[in-house]
Amino acid sequence: MQISRRLNSLIFPLLLIVCAGLIAWLSTQKIFIMDLTRDNRLSLSEPSQVLIKKIKGEIIIDVYVNRSDQLGERVKLLIDRYQRLKPDLKLNFISPEENPDKVRELAIRYPAEMLIQYQGQTERVERPSEQAITNALAKLLRKDDRWLVFLSGHGERDPAGKANFDMSHFSAQLLKRGLKTQTLNLSETKALPENTSVLVIADPQKDLLQEEWKMVDQYLEKGGNLLWMTEPDHTEFFRPLAEKLGVTFLPGIVVDASGQQFNITQPDLIPITSYPDHPISKNFNLTTLFPQSAALSLTNSQGWNVTSLITSSERSWTETSPIKDQIKYDEDYEQLGPLTLALALSAKADNSQRLLIMGDSDFLSNSYLGNGGNLDLGIRIMNWLSGDDQLINIPFRAASDLDFEMNKTASAVIGLGFLIVLPFLFLSTGVIIWWRRKNL
Repeated sequence: MQISRRLNSLIFPLLLIVCAGLIAWLSTQKIFIMDLTRDNRLSLSEPSQVLIKKIKGEIIIDVYVNRSDQLGERVKLLIDRYQRLKPDLKLNFISPEENPDKVRELAIRYPAEMLIQYQGQTERVERPSEQAITNALAKLLRKDDRWLVFLSGHGERDPAGKANFDMSHFSAQLLKRGLKTQTLNLSETKALPENTSVLVIADPQKDLLQEEWKMVDQYLEKGGNLLWMTEPDHTEFFRPLAEKLGVTFLPGIVVDASGQQFNITQPDLIPITSYPDHPISKNFNLTTLFPQSAALSLTNSQGWNVTSLITSSERSWTETSPIKDQIKYDEDYEQLGPLTLALALSAKADNSQRLLIMGDSDFLSNSYLGNGGNLDLGIRIMNWLSGDDQLINIPFRAASDLDFEMNKTASAVIGLGFLIVLPFLFLSTGVIIWWRRKNL
């Protein structure tokens, strides 16, 4: 009996040590991480996860900061999120103090500036954040030299122009995301370049010549992507293109009485707050503004998946009279909302060819680009037209779970508990224990 007890006393600690060792070993083999923050703000967003899973091969990130610095720790925590999904992503910390020559050679200017290398290409991230790193990876993933070609020679908006109605600010934002723009006058060439990712027709003010139209038609027949933006006064131009696509522009300018709730005094400045279920507008909830837009409809959708991407409210209509102090809806000549301001088309066959037709081009101009979510929507449109659905902008997620608010009743209950109830319980427990020990 005594031998059995001794064996039990020896075996139990031994088994406990073995189990503890096995648990410790398993912890080094398999890591389980759970993000319990609200909105999973300490994990990569879905667009970043989709992108990082698409990248095949090693990624090397050189960050110019000391590993032991507080900023270095923050960078390590940020890159850890990527490394959980891509173990072959390597992070190298380079001390600026110990490598001053290299810092000067590479023109490193900011604390924790990064150089991301992938398949012989390098992208620079000046201030590390998830959006900046993911955008840099997206640019590295664009292996081919694709261009957004803006048609010129017909009074179109200039992607390099500085005037209010031009689009240089938008072009600069596109370039940051790896999308290059160039202008093309069809009268000076025989065909559109083969590396054209999207043909952009930005508010032409006169028609194409017959030979120019043939080149556009050939581009579309080969499956080319198109962004066509016009204005109410210019819808009569490019009629062959409208007929080819089955697009009809309604007469007049769209006005919307619902703008009054946003303190908008211009009736032809249309606020858009809701969007359809479409890759462009997925998780997009910013208000966008469309000034002086034409409404349009599609009379022939054969061969296309069609989505009304931008739609005005029920309080809108097509105003055919000059917009002065007092305007009102005329049911004999005008059409009541909701009205379509933009149509997104994708080929039913394989979804590879994508077109977007808009009754407004001002929303991406230098004057209006900074209003609401216009820039974000424009970037999303270009990513979708280029076939880069996974590059939709990453939404900012605020640390909403850091704020803890209580009503007066909850505050009173908690205060009463800590100040009166808990001390009373502790005191009562002590008295009971003392009394029991005294009477043993």
